[in-house]
Amino acid sequence: MYEKFEVNQVFLGMQFASMNDVYEVLKKSCEDFELKSVRVDELANANSIIDDIKSLIEQSEFIIIDLTHSNPNVYYELGYVDGVGNEGKDILLLAQEGTKLFFNISHRRVLFYKDVYDLQEKLKTALPKLKMDGRK
Repeated sequence: MYEKFEVNQVFLGMQFASMNDVYEVLKKSCEDFELKSVRVDELANANSIIDDIKSLIEQSEFIIIDLTHSNPNVYYELGYVDGVGNEGKDILLLAQEGTKLFFNISHRRVLFYKDVYDLQEKLKTALPKLKMDGRK
């Protein structure tokens, strides 16, 4: 586990294209529970995007990864999350119902949602648990 992190910061890993509605629900839900969400495309700098992703993952107390669309970049982010030693209790994996998970992820707990309204409702339960069980 990476030891230096910003308390209550949440890294959001997800495909950017066609997921704005999910992103808005995640961002608002985090705010509702006094969590600060960050996503790499919110940064305005000339750094390498991969370096920024790594930094944000290392700096975040919690990680939320949406595996919908089976995007290879998102799987890379999850691999890095695991590689730096984040514990399962600090990670929330999401996917829209019908998403086929790859073999190396299919054994993990994933919160499946029907649509953004269903996601919003499920986050009302999931985020407090994540925050309560987070890094101490």
